[in-house]
Amino acid sequence: MSDEVYVNAETSNLGEFADQFFALMLISHVREHDSMNYVDGIYFEGRAAGLTLDVAISDDRAFSDFRFCVHVNHYGPFVTDSEYLRGCGDTVARLVAKHGWVAARPATKDDMLYDKPRTQRLVYRRDAASNEITVSEESVSRAS
Repeated sequence: MSDEVYVNAETSNLGEFADQFFALMLISHVREHDSMNYVDGIYFEGRAAGLTLDVAISDDRAFSDFRFCVHVNHYGPFVTDSEYLRGCGDTVARLVAKHGWVAARPATKDDMLYDKPRTQRLVYRRDAASNEITVSEESVSRAS
């Protein structure tokens, strides 16, 4: 099990976004990978505290208005609880929003399923006046 965080940033370049994202997460050891499983055949991986954060270009129709996707996974035998990973995804989304980017993630584990015609998503934004993070829920279609 994993979690996903979708992000819009000032840049549309994957390499630039990965640099900015991993600096924000305080992850200094980042590797670039080639894989046909990702848009444009490339993604960036950073690891910390038993978590792997994979940064790639988004290709989920329910999040088509977001340029990037961060896959939150575990590595090693230490983190296997899916609810823990969902909590980590929430933390990543809040940190990204605090930085000023807009983030979104599936509202539930079931909303991560690609065969659902509609999905619920949580959208994270920083309120400019209060500097607090707001989270709103939206229903979106996965239809093409």
